[in-house]
Amino acid sequence: MENSILFKNIHFLRPGHPCHNQVCDVLVVDNKIIDWGNGLDHPTGGTIWEGIQEEEDVYLSPGWMDLFSTICDPGYEWKESLKGWASAAEAGGFTRAQAFPNTHPTLDSGNALQAFSQSSAKLPLWIHWAPALFLNTQEVQLTEAYDLLRFGATHFMDSLHQKISTPNLRLALEYINPLKGKAWLRPIDVEFLQLGQIHEGITSLKTGLTGIPQISETLVIQKYIALSELTGTPVHLLGISTAKGITLVNQAKQNGIPVTASASILNLIWSEESMENYDAHLKVIPPLRPKEDVVALQEAVRKQEILIHSGHFPCTIEEKNVEFPKAEFGAATLRCAALLAWSCLMDSGKITIDQWVNLMSDQPRAELGLNPITLEKNSSAELTLFKVHKKPIPIECSPGPGEAKNYPQTLPNSSLQILFTLKGSS
Repeated sequence: MENSILFKNIHFLRPGHPCHNQVCDVLVVDNKIIDWGNGLDHPTGGTIWEGIQEEEDVYLSPGWMDLFSTICDPGYEWKESLKGWASAAEAGGFTRAQAFPNTHPTLDSGNALQAFSQSSAKLPLWIHWAPALFLNTQEVQLTEAYDLLRFGATHFMDSLHQKISTPNLRLALEYINPLKGKAWLRPIDVEFLQLGQIHEGITSLKTGLTGIPQISETLVIQKYIALSELTGTPVHLLGISTAKGITLVNQAKQNGIPVTASASILNLIWSEESMENYDAHLKVIPPLRPKEDVVALQEAVRKQEILIHSGHFPCTIEEKNVEFPKAEFGAATLRCAALLAWSCLMDSGKITIDQWVNLMSDQPRAELGLNPITLEKNSSAELTLFKVHKKPIPIECSPGPGEAKNYPQTLPNSSLQILFTLKGSS
């Protein structure tokens, strides 16, 4: 069978499954799990992935999901094309992603969502499109949420540089609440962002760059928590970056307020000291914070208090290779996000392989209201195949055609290597 794949002698990862953490064979036909066990026969004409290798272990896990990245096509495809974005996501081990379209036209109507969904149907991963809260991302008119609901949209995002007044945001949350909608909001004060360059602290003093203070995040988090409590609408905070922010979110959860949060992977790796050499490729939102915040984020992920996302934001080389204050915010991270997460969480021994599956697959799916990938017989074969080297090796990040080029220039080592992804069946 040409449409079959046999994974031979693979470390099988699915907590709760009879074959979990065992070496076995897995047969996939027509994007569905047909059988698993030992000594499975290889269908004629199919593909074989051999798992036993002398120096590395090869694992098969439920497909990984990214909770937040930015797509620029249509409208700004010179930054990154849709196919380029999908290639980067596939190379990064993702079979599914939630995407905010920084596009022209804006994704703010049912017809637009239908067009976006059709354009992405044949890509190698599933895309969950998150429409804008306001038409054209302008604080004038609310998105036609009921129209979008017909096409499956229940999650709505704010625009990065959009300043939304508190009364209008309250109105938007009240509007999507009957639809069982969730608002995905970035907890950073736009006015501080317009003035600042990096985190306000020792490094901003050393470099003379205008700082973005910690309260630019914590003040907004408090407001969003209060609005979530008032309206009853679930809110997810995209890009939490401070220890105080984590504390606020945990307190809100304890009080029964429907608030969750995730951190950009770069904020789990680098601290503000990395900006001393004016590296525009690490000029991101939220800014890189002090080391104690980095440690707090890693610990919060370990405790399953927050999730992680790539925070992928394409920029052109011309937008980065200028004087630092003029450089655009944002970093391309889809190709390396999982490698970076593995480096700081798995290679350091902070989490187990079971926790890794939960972090990369089960938790993000639950955040979007999706059931876990079971890997039972006749279920969708949404899979990520990866190799674990005996020792961490340098991360190589070589963007392909159409992909964003603004990846971090100096990357840590990681023992993870992505081999293959399978989208599975609908």
